[in-house]
Amino acid sequence: MFHLSLPLRVAPNGRLSTVAQDSAADVAQSLGVLLATRPGERVAVPTYGTPDPQADGPDYAATQAAAAYWEPRTAVFDVELDVTHTGLEAEVS
Repeated sequence: MFHLSLPLRVAPNGRLSTVAQDSAADVAQSLGVLLATRPGERVAVPTYGTPDPQADGPDYAATQAAAAYWEPRTAVFDVELDVTHTGLEAEVS
């Protein structure tokens, strides 16, 4: 089974690009969406997301807890956040 790639993009064959379900790419893009979403942004799931590190400072415990809760396909052992002027860079291992 395949999921659409996020962000959406067109593959060379003219179709929307996909990733295999439960692949490393699928898990990575799922974590990327989680880290880019703030709690309350999704009306149907208001608790989905992670705190804004640019506004509130990095909250490693909350980010790790959100990743463990919303992305159970991976075990989160460590979270590194780097807030730059261009945005957030995250490394989850």
